[in-house]
Amino acid sequence: GINAEYGVHFIQLSSELTPARNTSQFLWLAEDLRKVDHQKTPWIIVSWHSPWYSSNLISQENQVTSERMRKAYERVLFLHEADICLTGHVRGYERTDRMYRNVTDPDGMYHFSVGTGGISQGLDLDWIEPQPSWSLFRKSVHGASTFHVHNQTHIHWQYNGINDGELVDEFWIVKKKKKN
Repeated sequence: GINAEYGVHFIQLSSELTPARNTSQFLWLAEDLRKVDHQKTPWIIVSWHSPWYSSNLISQENQVTSERMRKAYERVLFLHEADICLTGHVRGYERTDRMYRNVTDPDGMYHFSVGTGGISQGLDLDWIEPQPSWSLFRKSVHGASTFHVHNQTHIHWQYNGINDGELVDEFWIVKKKKKN
């Protein structure tokens, strides 16, 4: 749920368009982010299909497209303090550390791959081993994510299995400090 006192700005992008800084999608995004008032709307959550950061082997099939998008878009999202990225594609669940430019960064975004709503093709079971240090949690299980915005600094995230309701992952997201 969303506490009405604490705004969340949701942005849905296409990862299938040509990713470049001169495209209408990028120009729209930059202008949209510029308008966000962080005092009224402290949280920015973005979403698109193909993950930038995933340790599931199936994500390698879209690696070129994902990397082009990451190179074109990541900096503008970083500069405007986006907090959370939600993606699909991988039929498995994964939560990363805060990421920026392929490394963990305390000012980067958390990335959640949540493409496991119940697709009939089955789960993607092949993960890169050993698990990369930036991959904080991963599991191949059908499920659904929920989050509750508690205030301007805390979101409670949960991932539950849809077959049995089992709590698979739970995490508190603490708002990063404002950049100077």
